[in-house]
Amino acid sequence: MKLFSNPSGTSRAESGSAVMLVLIMLGIMTIFVAVNTVTIRTVSRELKLLEKKQVRRLDSAALPKTAPANPAGATPSTHE
Repeated sequence: MKLFSNPSGTSRAESGSAVMLVLIMLGIMTIFVAVNTVTIRTVSRELKLLEKKQVRRLDSAALPKTAPANPAGATPSTHE
């Protein structure tokens, strides 16, 4: 004797497996989000370091060069 009818025609096992599939997909998506967050933080940190290096390099290139202490062809003076 059937007490409850299922109008959609799906069994409880099919509904349960669909719920499990959705939960598994949500879990996989959560893992992807977590991995991407870590990757974005790492890339951001590397970009900041690269920017600092380039700023230092460009600042040192912008400074005027001082005359060398001993230009080529000049003889050092000796005081004896």
